[in-house]
Amino acid sequence: MPRPSERRGVSLVEVLMSLSILALLLGSVAAAIQASSTTYSENDKAAVLTQMARTVLDRMARQARSAADINSDATSITIYSDAAHLNGAKYVVANQQLNYVSIAGGVQTTETLLGAGDDTAVTGFSVVRQENAVPKTVAVAVAIELTYSGRKLSVTSSAVVRANKDW
Repeated sequence: MPRPSERRGVSLVEVLMSLSILALLLGSVAAAIQASSTTYSENDKAAVLTQMARTVLDRMARQARSAADINSDATSITIYSDAAHLNGAKYVVANQQLNYVSIAGGVQTTETLLGAGDDTAVTGFSVVRQENAVPKTVAVAVAIELTYSGRKLSVTSSAVVRANKDW
């Protein structure tokens, strides 16, 4: 029988302990990778929504700067590019989505810009108009509130109307 000091190899208990420790370490690494992946996905979704909302607001501001007239209410803003109100654009919030209505020669065409899909909804829309003494809109500030995956996101923009400067 070999002496205890001459034995080589590992016992079954040592192998089981090593495997248990390895399993715990691999489980921890997998949990960290999963959490990182989820966080990345949520941040990416927030960035995409923010960029989409900024693009919409930039287009709205660009149109407002050269507007002949602007009308708004609690759920929409209409930006007319001519005094006859035959051409322009309208942004409307309905059914938790932001719709763009193109007005060309009095004919309207609608498309959805934000919300109503992928756990995303437009939950707020507000327009603040500043008018001068002649009741013409001279400045506009628009805020869009979005909800995605239970989180809220708010994006705002403003523009000074340059086309109807009679003030």
